[in-house]
Formats: sequence, C-alpha cells, structure tokens
Amino acid sequence: MKNGKAIHLILLLILLLTQGLFVQAQNSKTLTKPTYSIKYPATWEVQTGSNNTGFTINSPTDGDGDSYTEFIDLTVNALNDAAMTAEQYAIFSKGYLPSKIPKFKVLESKKLTQNKDGYYYVFTGLQNGKPCKWKQCYFVKNLKVYIITYTAEAIKYDSYKAIVDPMIASFLVK
Repeated sequence: MKNGKAIHLILLLILLLTQGLFVQAQNSKTLTKPTYSIKYPATWEVQTGSNNTGFTINSPTDGDGDSYTEFIDLTVNALNDAAMTAEQYAIFSKGYLPSKIPKFKVLESKKLTQNKDGYYYVFTGLQNGKPCKWKQCYFVKNLKVYIITYTAEAIKYDSYKAIVDPMIASFLVK
C-alpha cells in the first residue's frame, strides 16, 4: 500500500509540474530580431538595445521589499578569428572577469547541450558590494559571440533557475 501512495504522489507531482509548464508556456512572449530570438515570461519586462543587437529582460519585483531586480541580458561581440569556439571565448572571459568582479569564483563550467557550439559558466562574486551569482552562456555563429548572462542576488539565484533555464534554452541564433 505504501508503494501505491508513493506512486500516486509521484503522478500528482508530475501532473502539477506539467500544468505549471503549460501555464508558463501560455504566458510567454518571444523577442524576435533578425539574428536571434528568445522566449520569456509575459510578466518580465524587455528593454532592447539601441543597436538592436542586445537586450535586457528584467524579472518582476519580488514584492518583499527587495530592491534588486534579477535579469538576463545579451551582449553581441564581433570575433576576429573565424575558428574561435564558444569554449575558447569562455576561457578568455574567465581570465577577464576577475578584473571586473571582486571575489570572482567559478562554480561550474560546461558545454551547453542545446547548442553544438555553446558553453557556459556559473560563478559568484560581488557587484556593488552585494554577493551575486551569474550564469553566463556563450554562443558563436557568423563571426560573432552571443553572450547571455543571468544575474541574480546569490541568495535568490536558485529561486529563478526554473524560469531562467528554459529562457536560455529557448535562445536561438539564426
């Protein structure tokens, strides 16, 4: 009987998660530009760059008096070397970022599974004296590197992960 209750509980959790993902999919928008697209929750606010090569997508306020807004942004940089891979650019960034982010520490680095030339880092450090955590993803195509960065307060990083990871997975370089 205990196994039967456990199976019911698992099925209920799967049903709830599936419904949650369905609702999230229904309540999403897509930012489409000539060179890329990304899906994001309808409750998040988009600001596009003046040169149409970048964006910032801000989370809604937490409502708990927190003044920090978690966000995802895109930076596009030209590459001088057609042979440069996303991993090579990530290694370059790993050497550069400590000069800009105090207490920089890499927690994770991996090839992205949704893109044959994608790579990412998860790292921590201080931003304006506040502990933050980042996930920075690199995609290389057509002599450009597309850098998606998720920035959050360190203590809130995991609470947005279930929303942010599908956003990053939806990013498409055309």
